Amino acid sequence: MAKRLLSVLVALALVVGLMPAVGATEVATEFSDMPDNWARKALESAVANGLLQGYDGKIMPDAPLTRAQMAAIVVRAFGATEEGDISSYTDVGNKWYKSDIAKAYKMGVMQGYAGKMNPESNITREQAFTILARALKLDPATSISKQFEDVDEISDFAKGAIYALVNAGYVQGSNNRLYPKNTITRAEFAQVMYNLIQQYINREGEYAEVANGNVMINVPNVTLKGVTVDGDLIIGDGVGGGDITLEDVIVTGRMVVRGGGQNSIIIRGKSSVSNVVAAKVDGAVRVKVEGDAEVEIIIVDDGSDDIIIEGNVGSVEVKSDVTVTISNANIGSVKVAENAEAAKIVVSADSKVENVEVQAQNAEINVEGTVNNVSTSAANTVVTGKGTVKKVEVKKGADGTKVETPKTQITVDEGVTGVTAGGGKEVEGGKTVTNNDDGSDVVTPPTGGGTYTPPVPEVETATFKPVDSIGIHDGKVYEGYKLMAGEDQIDLVASNIESMTVLEPGATEPKTLTVGDDSDPLLWFNVQNATGDYKYTVKTKVGKVYEATIEWTAPVTVNAEATGAEGKHDGNYYVEYKLGNLDLSSFTKMYQIKPNGEVFELTANTDSNLWFKTNGQVEGDHVFLVKQGETWYTATITYSEEEEQSDETETEATTEEPTENEAETDVHEEVEDVIDGEESEVETEESSEEALVEDNVEEVEAEEPVIETEVEDVEEEQVETETYMEDPDDIQEDEEDVDEEKEVA
Repeated sequence: MAKRLLSVLVALALVVGLMPAVGATEVATEFSDMPDNWARKALESAVANGLLQGYDGKIMPDAPLTRAQMAAIVVRAFGATEEGDISSYTDVGNKWYKSDIAKAYKMGVMQGYAGKMNPESNITREQAFTILARALKLDPATSISKQFEDVDEISDFAKGAIYALVNAGYVQGSNNRLYPKNTITRAEFAQVMYNLIQQYINREGEYAEVANGNVMINVPNVTLKGVTVDGDLIIGDGVGGGDITLEDVIVTGRMVVRGGGQNSIIIRGKSSVSNVVAAKVDGAVRVKVEGDAEVEIIIVDDGSDDIIIEGNVGSVEVKSDVTVTISNANIGSVKVAENAEAAKIVVSADSKVENVEVQAQNAEINVEGTVNNVSTSAANTVVTGKGTVKKVEVKKGADGTKVETPKTQITVDEGVTGVTAGGGKEVEGGKTVTNNDDGSDVVTPPTGGGTYTPPVPEVETATFKPVDSIGIHDGKVYEGYKLMAGEDQIDLVASNIESMTVLEPGATEPKTLTVGDDSDPLLWFNVQNATGDYKYTVKTKVGKVYEATIEWTAPVTVNAEATGAEGKHDGNYYVEYKLGNLDLSSFTKMYQIKPNGEVFELTANTDSNLWFKTNGQVEGDHVFLVKQGETWYTATITYSEEEEQSDETETEATTEEPTENEAETDVHEEVEDVIDGEESEVETEESSEEALVEDNVEEVEAEEPVIETEVEDVEEEQVETETYMEDPDDIQEDEEDVDEEKEVA
């Protein structure tokens, strides 16, 4: 009886919960048998983090671990609280380890064999390695990077896990051997855990520093800010339904999400996470990507409830039979892997997915938003919903596929059977049909010969409405327009538009425009285009055709006439110009296009005329574009260095005369007043413009602007007709140039 009591006490000592860290010196002096060898640092870390707790002043480094003790330690390390049903296992009973075994079972790390858990048996090294690999959601490896003499002794169930641990550098072996069948000791276990986890975060709060290596968070309400996790970041089971926030965080390894709730994992700022593994075993969890944060792939690896994905993500891979909801998101691709049978993908109305690949049987793709293409090679795939699915490819193996989405083109490979389209209409192998407008029927080619002529889509009249947004790109100024069909906006993006053309004034043939990706739905129109009607034809990927016209008036040309007034400020010389009858004390927008293609936005001041800086100026024609109300005006000032020199000489000569000096001082003071008031005006205008354009612009290639009509072989002096999707970087740079140059109107 005394022996049994001692055994229980030792077991309890081994599974004490996570404790606040203690110093190495304190740890070293606390235990009389603390070894002074390879295991010392790992044992001290295990004690400091509550993974091991000695008994009777001893740490017992060479004592073996039982399976129950191992379960308890892993449960406490990850902060697991949910218990699974282990009533079918006959050897657990109501002993001290029942709860820990149930939690380890719920975590998916301990599975037992033949109806038994064998909790009091010593755990072998290969069993312990397998449990840890499962806890860390390491994909089983098919090969091992380092050859050990006893690698052939590894049991089949443990090979993938051990290979993965070795390949990742977590298991080193000894004497070129792994000893898979040997019992693992407390020291050996401590060393493996030390290799696996460098820091345990077990207190709420904000952290601006982390250890070098894998980091474990096992409590909710933790924010990592401005750090780099050089390894894996593990969101432990102990987070429960709480929140974890990453702000400006770089994770070089994986982010393993074992805990979290429906409002939980937020990745924002300039964060970068290449690989997120969503593996919460119970309850819904959300991964939300905000702002400029980058997430390359999210792998849904486990769980029984919804996984919610928000924001921009490169790709998603579903490896479990869960429901994945894509909400307010933009996803490049979604793959439903073979082992994710009966998984469900929900694409909400505010979301877009480029491609969905289905490899698992009985999968459902419910689309209320937009999916460009679905490809399935698995039986009984269902594509449903009222959203937009451009095309479904039913490949070999996808017998019994059902496609009910409206206006979807369905292509069935030869030999595939049981495929149905809208209204339950069967589609034979080797045929292509298209669902009708509401998915209740199909448009089917005639049988028995003849040529199928698809119906001609009705043309709907739409309108281009200007938005309060102006963009600058490649030495040109553009106004933004949205295409409206009644109250609905037609997004001019690649996922929505099949083709787009424009018939320019005086042209006999329309020009084909290139539509950009999904970041900007607007048309950008060059304000220097010639006067006339620009007739656009837009065909969407669901077969609708819209026609809309921009009735454009080119900028009114006015003369730039020097008044003879000159001024000097901060070492710069200025000459006053009157631009026609324009009053430049107020205007809607004004831009200067320099001969080298630089564009600067100018701000208004109290003077009605333009002050043109002469020193250090670019030689050639400076074009000024002024928008007052809804009308654009243009004027040109031709500048040469010879004029600058003569002007400076004249200014210096006349300043000796009292009357001329007085006049120059007045001009100088006026210019100074203008410049003094300019900086805040530029800042206000710049921030307003940036806020207006930032979310509605699209990157463009320098050689091939997006949505562009470009006349080939046009003389350099000739005004080009051009529309494009603005580059946000270009806009920002141009605005910065405005502030730096401080040109004054």
